Amino acid sequence: MQFYDLYLSEIAKDDSLDSYLTAEEIVAALDSIGATSQVTSCKFDHVIGYDDVKTMETYLNQNSLRPDPQLLPQWKENSAMKNFIEECSLEAGWTFRQDVWLISFGRN
Repeated sequence: MQFYDLYLSEIAKDDSLDSYLTAEEIVAALDSIGATSQVTSCKFDHVIGYDDVKTMETYLNQNSLRPDPQLLPQWKENSAMKNFIEECSLEAGWTFRQDVWLISFGRN
């Protein structure tokens, strides 16, 4: 989400792209119709090795929902994106912290 929000504010400023639907919004929608829900948070690091540039490019392009894929040097042309990529550069490789919600729901 952090990457997509940065993409919307820095690169897709003039595009008519919407934000992702968040897990919180899904739980609120379930609550609004009287459904019961249970959330399990799964936190993990997604690591891409520095020698796997193609996977890094795919990760950036998929997470931005870009209609026209870019190469890594193109992503780095934007200073905010370059800073984001550098901040994700750890010893093991590009590291993206993930917090995924698994939502179970049912009827009352």
